[in-house]
Amino acid sequence: MTAGMITELIGYAGSLLVVISMLMSSITRLRIVNSVGCVVFTVYALIIKSYPTAAMQLCIIVINAVSMYKLYRGKHVYSVVQSSIDAPEVRHFLSVYQNDMQNYFSMEQMNQNARDVYLVFCKATIAGILIAEKRTEDVDKKNVLDVQIDYTTPAYRDTSVGQQLYKRLGALGIQALHARTEREAHRRYLKHMGFEESGGVFIKAL
Repeated sequence: MTAGMITELIGYAGSLLVVISMLMSSITRLRIVNSVGCVVFTVYALIIKSYPTAAMQLCIIVINAVSMYKLYRGKHVYSVVQSSIDAPEVRHFLSVYQNDMQNYFSMEQMNQNARDVYLVFCKATIAGILIAEKRTEDVDKKNVLDVQIDYTTPAYRDTSVGQQLYKRLGALGIQALHARTEREAHRRYLKHMGFEESGGVFIKAL
């Protein structure tokens, strides 16, 4: 393989990473993959001595870094509002994000008794939703939510929506969350959020 071919492969690799980043719903992953693609493409631009292209890629890397800093250092103020499954804003939210939700939840199998709905707002924007069925365990009388849907929109998926929601639920007297899932993506999320699997049920004490 000649040096020219290697150089072209570097350019194609950088371009491919940038394109792939544009397909990602997670803002954090988009910024990270895009930055890696820009680094690779910067190397390519320097090799072929296209300095304006290299400068542009470096500017994009800086923009991504600043955006990531604001995302993780910025103070998002969340509020949790209890709602109902028939509320217009809930119905609208579910219709808008239904396709993405189906990657994590089985919408058709959602328990019809799941009427406890909590909306997580970031200022005036709905950042997440939890739909569950509340019950009291017979043995220890714990207040438990059987979670059907615990969804965060892509723009807020890598921030602290879940932690804020669970903290609020604890303050409302909910002592544990139970969730079942057949989706690997949701399984990873539950483990990341501190749920422990027991007999096919993921449990988190609040």
